[in-house]
Amino acid sequence: MVISYLKSIRYLNLLLLSILFWGLMIHQYQRELIPELDHFWLFTAILFTTICGYQINNYYDIPTDKINQKAIDKLNESFYLKSYFLHFFFSFLVLFISDLAGQWFLLIMFTHLALIAYSARIKNWPLLGNIIIAILCSILVIIPEGLNKASFNFEDFNLAKNTNMVYVSFCFALTLIREIIKDMEDINGDKAVNSKTLPIILGIKSTKFILGICSVGIFYVIINCLLASPKSWEFVIFFVLVISLLIFFIYRLIKANEQASFKELSKLIKFKFLTATIWLYFISFYHEFT
Repeated sequence: MVISYLKSIRYLNLLLLSILFWGLMIHQYQRELIPELDHFWLFTAILFTTICGYQINNYYDIPTDKINQKAIDKLNESFYLKSYFLHFFFSFLVLFISDLAGQWFLLIMFTHLALIAYSARIKNWPLLGNIIIAILCSILVIIPEGLNKASFNFEDFNLAKNTNMVYVSFCFALTLIREIIKDMEDINGDKAVNSKTLPIILGIKSTKFILGICSVGIFYVIINCLLASPKSWEFVIFFVLVISLLIFFIYRLIKANEQASFKELSKLIKFKFLTATIWLYFISFYHEFT
C-alpha cells in the first residue's frame, strides 16, 4: 500500500519540485533574503497542494488509466478522495500555523480551485489544460522571487541578473511541451472518454510538428540568453548542457512514434529540469566559497 501511495503522489516529481524550489530559494538567500520558518511552512503547503492535484487527477483519470495501463494497484476512487481531502486539510493547516500574509492563503486556494477545474473538465479541452498546468508550475518557480519582495522586472535574458525569471520562462515552455507529450502518450484512453486534447484534434504528426516549432523557439531564446549572460566557465557549463539536451530532445521527438517513445520524451524533459536545478546549487555554492 505504501508503494502504491508513493506512486499515486508521483514522489519523484515531488522530489524534483522540492530540489528546484529550494535551489531557487538558496539563490535568493544569497541576495539578502533572510531564511525564515515561514518559508518552510509555505513550501509544505505547496507540497500538500501538489499532492491534492495528483490525487484528484487520479480520481478522474481512473477510466483512462485502465485503458492506458497506468492504473495503480490496490487504489480506488474512495482512496483518492480520502487522500485528497486529507492533504487539502494539511495544506491549510500549515498556513494557519505560520505567520504568512493572507495573499499566500489566496494563492493556495486559487491553486486548489484551478487543479479541480483542470482535473474535472479542462484537461479534456485542447491546449487550455496544458497551459493551466504550465502556469501553475511557473508560479512555483516565481515564489522565491516573490518572497524576496522583488518587483519582477524582467530586463533581459541575462542568467546572472535574472536567474529566477529566466527559469520561470523556461519552466512554462518546457512544462507546456511535456503536458502535450503526456497527452500524446495517453491518446488511446483519452479517445475512449471523448476527450478533445490537442493530439486527438490534430493528430500525432501535426502535434509533433507544433512541438518541434516550440522547441526551435526555445533554442532561439537559449541562444539569446547565452549572448546576454556572462561568458565565465560556470555559465558556459550551463548552456552547453542545456543546448545539448535540447538538441537531443528534438532528435528524439522526430523519431518518436509510439507510446513508449513519448514516455521517454517526458522523462527527458524531467532530466532537463534536474540538470538546470543541479546547476543552481552548483552556482550558489561556488559563489559562496569563492
